[in-house]
Amino acid sequence: LLIAALPWSASAQSDTEDPADPDFLLSILEDGESIESVFEDTVTAELFAFYGTAGDEVSITMIQADDSDLDPYLVVLGSAGQLIAIDDDSGETSLSAAITDLELPVDGIYLIIASSFDYINAIGSTEPLEEAQAFTISLTGATMPGEESTQYFSSRLELGDSHEGYSTEDEPVYYYTLVSLEEAVAIDVAVASDDFDTLVMV
Repeated sequence: LLIAALPWSASAQSDTEDPADPDFLLSILEDGESIESVFEDTVTAELFAFYGTAGDEVSITMIQADDSDLDPYLVVLGSAGQLIAIDDDSGETSLSAAITDLELPVDGIYLIIASSFDYINAIGSTEPLEEAQAFTISLTGATMPGEESTQYFSSRLELGDSHEGYSTEDEPVYYYTLVSLEEAVAIDVAVASDDFDTLVMV
């Protein structure tokens, strides 16, 4: 599991994870690639990743299916948890999302949260969607950085662990990988602060 602890908030990053590791389950977008996916049941967001090099001018689009009333919503995050870009309705088709010619600040892994404007404030809801909503997400302009620059920064949590951190505007999201889980195990995840209104996404 990848846990993003948000207010959009977080603390300095520490350990590393490599999405190239077969045990790290995340959809990796490559330059020029399009992936078709669907929101259904209680799934209202999907996490994608891509490798990028500082100075790359990257374009990302999220387009709903022709028969869908989905309102695509994109969020791009850096490997240190920094918020890079957000878009709702800049796509060429009505309601679709597009982030165009985004200049990447550093080499490394970037994460994309693909959701809907209608869902983004209700992520984690247990209410199932009335109908499935298909979409296509596409990436262009990204190049693979050198091997020393492709790490993804996070902290690992074991069941029963706790972690203290701090939040900054430069690094507003903190990533955790939760390990040693068995199938169908029930977990509780809590994020608390006296300084801001926290949000956790699993």
